[in-house]
Amino acid sequence: MLTENIKFLLDKLNNEDEFTNEVDLSKETITEEIAIELASALAKNTLVTKLYIGRWLVSRNNISIKALKVITEALCKNRFIKFINFGGCHIGEIGAQYIAFLLENNKFIETIELASNELRDEGVMIIAKALEENKTLKYLNLRDNEIGVDGAQVIAKMLRTNSTLRSIQLTENHEMTVKGLKAIAESLKFNHSLIELSLVLCSINNLSIEAIGNMLLVNTSLRNLHLQSNQIGKRGAELIAEALEKNNFLEEIALYGNEDKLTKEGMEILIKVTNGPERIKMYSFLELEEQKHRLKEERENYIEPEIQLNASLNINHHLKNQPVITTTVYSSAESKLPVTYEHWAISVMRKPYGKNPDHAFLVIEGINQFGRGLLLRFDLVDNEEKPGYALIVDKTFQNIDPKEMKTVFCKDLMKQEKVYCKSWSITHTQALSLIQDIQQDKIKMIKYYVSGDKSIFVKSTSNDGHSCFTWAREKLHNLNDERIQLPEKWTDFIAAKTSFYIDAIDNQHQKNPCLIM
Repeated sequence: MLTENIKFLLDKLNNEDEFTNEVDLSKETITEEIAIELASALAKNTLVTKLYIGRWLVSRNNISIKALKVITEALCKNRFIKFINFGGCHIGEIGAQYIAFLLENNKFIETIELASNELRDEGVMIIAKALEENKTLKYLNLRDNEIGVDGAQVIAKMLRTNSTLRSIQLTENHEMTVKGLKAIAESLKFNHSLIELSLVLCSINNLSIEAIGNMLLVNTSLRNLHLQSNQIGKRGAELIAEALEKNNFLEEIALYGNEDKLTKEGMEILIKVTNGPERIKMYSFLELEEQKHRLKEERENYIEPEIQLNASLNINHHLKNQPVITTTVYSSAESKLPVTYEHWAISVMRKPYGKNPDHAFLVIEGINQFGRGLLLRFDLVDNEEKPGYALIVDKTFQNIDPKEMKTVFCKDLMKQEKVYCKSWSITHTQALSLIQDIQQDKIKMIKYYVSGDKSIFVKSTSNDGHSCFTWAREKLHNLNDERIQLPEKWTDFIAAKTSFYIDAIDNQHQKNPCLIM
C-alpha cells in the first residue's frame, strides 16, 4: 500500500518537478510494491541525481531484500543518479550481492553510502570484488559493518587495483586487527588515486600505526587521513613524525581522541615536526590539560537536582561553548543502535508480567559533552495521594563511565526486569525537547485512567485522561518524527508477543521478547 507521502513523491518524479533532484526515502518502509513504482518513475526521470534509500542513524531495517533487488536492477540502467545512500538498512550479505551487481553494471554512480549494514566479511568480500573492475565510483562508506581481518584483506586487495576510488570510510570497524590494518596500509603503497582514508575508532595501536607510517613514507596521493579515537601512543607519534618529515603530500592527519595514549612527550614530538604542526589536528597538551581541569571542576561543583528532569540540560547550557568529548557506545536496549552526544536513543518498554503486567514506560540513553553516559527512565503511574491524577516517576543516572552503561542500565535502571522494547535513534535536540515536554507534564498534573485513551491523534476517546501507554505514545508523537510510532490501540500494544508494532526490530522478536537481563 502506498502512503500519501510516497504518492506525493512519485507524482513529483513522474512529472519531473524541476526542484526534485534529490529523493529521500530514508524514513519510509520500502516494500516491493513501492520499489516497483519507484523504479518505474526513476526510469523516466532525468533530473534526480541523489537517492536516499537509507541514512546512517536514521534508517532502521526499512527495505526488504525483494525491494532492494528491484531498485538495484532498475538503477543499473540509470544514467543520471550519481549518489546513493543505503545507510542503516541492515541489508547483510544477501543485500551485498545486489549492491555488487549494481556496481558491476552501472557506469555512472560516483558515491555509495553503506554505513551500518551488517555486511561483515562475507558481504564486504562481494562488494570489494565488484570494485576491482569498477571505473566510476569515487566515494565508498563502509562505516560500522563489523569488518574483520578477512574483510580488511579483501579491501586491501581491491585498493591495489582500483584506480578511481578517491575516498573510503572504514570508521568503527573494530575487528580488523593489526593484520587487517597492515594489509590496508601496505596496499596504499601501490595505490595512486585514494586521497582520503578514515580509520576512526578502529582500535589502531602502535603496531598497526607502524604500517601506516611506513605507507606514508612512499604514498604520494593521500591528502586526508582520519585516525581519531584510537590507541596511538608515543611510539606511534614518533613514526608519524618521521613520515611527515618526508611526506609533503599529506595535507591533514586527524589525531583527536588519542591524546591520553600519546602522552605529553608524544605530542611534543609531533609539534616539533618541521612541516607538520599545521597538518596535525589534535588538542595541544595545554588545551588538553585545561579541558581536563575544567571538566573536573565542573563535575566537582555540579549539584544534581533531586527531581529536576532536565538536569542534563544544565550541563549543556552553561558549557555550550566548550568542546565536546567524542564518545560512542551502543544502546543497552538495542545493541545495533549507536549512542553519541549528537544521537541519543529512546525506547518504549513493556513489562510482560510481574507486579504491574503490561505497564509501559520510556527510557532515554545519551552521552553528555564530557563523554559520560546519561540514563533516564520515566513511568506514568496512578497518584495514590491524589486519586484520578497521574504521577510521573523518574530515575536519572548521570556521569556514567561509558564502559559501565550496560551494567547501570540492567542493574540500577531496570532492576533486572524482563521487558519487551522498541527503540529509535533521536537527535540530541529531540531528546532535550522530550525531557522538557515531560517536565511540563510533571508541573501541570495529568489525569489518570487505566483505560484512558486521550491522544491528539486518536479519533475516539474513552476518558479524559492518560494511561501509561497513551502517555508514552503522545510523548513520542510530540517529537514529530515519522519514524517513531506506536499502535493506536492499547489492545495492539499489549499483544506484543505477536505484534509487529512492538517486536519489529528483527525477526527473532516475533517469537521472543527483547529481554533486558
